[in-house]
Amino acid sequence: MTDFYCIKENGKPIYDPAVFEAKEERWSKVKDGMTVNLPIIVPIRGKSWQQCKLIFGNMIANAEKQAREKHITTEKMVRFLLEDEKRNIPNGVPVDRDFLHSFMYIISPTFGDSGKPITLRHMNTRQAARLFKVTQLFLARMGIIIDDPPIIEMSLKMAKKPTKTKYKFIHFEMIKRNPKTEVYACCNNSSGTELGRVKWYVPWRQYCFFPSGSTVFNIGCLDDITHFMDQMK
Repeated sequence: MTDFYCIKENGKPIYDPAVFEAKEERWSKVKDGMTVNLPIIVPIRGKSWQQCKLIFGNMIANAEKQAREKHITTEKMVRFLLEDEKRNIPNGVPVDRDFLHSFMYIISPTFGDSGKPITLRHMNTRQAARLFKVTQLFLARMGIIIDDPPIIEMSLKMAKKPTKTKYKFIHFEMIKRNPKTEVYACCNNSSGTELGRVKWYVPWRQYCFFPSGSTVFNIGCLDDITHFMDQMK
């Protein structure tokens, strides 16, 4: 169950666009005559761009609401970030969504493979979860409390890296990092020969092992490969 925040302007509730889309989708499924609760249930499914928009849109709307209630201005946030009480910063400017949206990229810059800064749309699950956490912790220091949404908790779990990569006869090396998944080579410890690869298999929506050529594995190596992939669940 998730509470969706809005700002009252000219007597009307104003929602973040992502939150508004979720409310409209939920409301379209309600039949005439039905009695419903105002909170909206957000199904916990696989990570997606729509879910990221919903999570961050709701966080920004909630932060804006609390900032106005607690009289936290952009000046206070910038001074807190810079730890500078003397710098000339315009005061009295209220915190709004545009400011918060830009601000989170300043306090938690994220870079792509090219070394250039990237926005939420181009981040993988791990990067998006980190952006949320860093922003959440910074806002908490300002007295703005943002709860962990269940989807973020799940994403952090899904983003877990394997902790054991070397076994008795084989080891695994990451050879490619895609936006949302990684590719690992399974190699022989003695010769270094690549025996196969562990990568994401879209039709089954999970990591699978793709053996090379006519390689042969005994039950011990198969158990090690299974253990390695189990760490990535």
